[in-house]
Amino acid sequence: YRSFLDKGKRPDGRSLTEVRPTIIRTGSITTAEGSATVRLGNTSIVCGIKAEIAVPELRNPDSGFVVPNIELYPCCSPMFKAGPPGEKAISASHFLKTTITSSQLIDLKDLCIVSNKYAWCLFCDIVCLDYDGNLGDASLIALRAALENVRLPQVTFDEDTEKLSVSEERSLPLNLKSKPVASTFIIYNDRIQ
Repeated sequence: YRSFLDKGKRPDGRSLTEVRPTIIRTGSITTAEGSATVRLGNTSIVCGIKAEIAVPELRNPDSGFVVPNIELYPCCSPMFKAGPPGEKAISASHFLKTTITSSQLIDLKDLCIVSNKYAWCLFCDIVCLDYDGNLGDASLIALRAALENVRLPQVTFDEDTEKLSVSEERSLPLNLKSKPVASTFIIYNDRIQ
């Protein structure tokens, strides 16, 4: 890397200040409530979001859930092994969960259907298809694009019978409150950042 840095270039030919080219496609998984595929340089990520109705937590009776989960399979890079999630997948999933919370991307109260009874749980399954660095940035872009693509069905609650009716048509978008952006930097030495 030092020889590349001395020339002011990266191994892939970009200058030190040049960002990776980014391609975003939404709606690529028709069975999901929302989805996106992102290519950031040579890193490819797909995110599919499934929505299920769940019971809210007792301490947050009027809030729903957003559960991000990143999968890093051996086919995306030889540095990953088959089996339970590794440290990189766990830390990247935690990074996304923290970012959703700290940026207030979604007000979890918007996911409440009936307080103390029913709320939406959004399972955000993120799979790395090709790993070439910048996992956090690419995953956040894919997650945000997929959340923008989410359409939930209309749900009605009959108080007399205490039954839910879920529409077949998915037409309700999420109300996203912010647009967090990840930007990864590395300090190589005191001269190059």
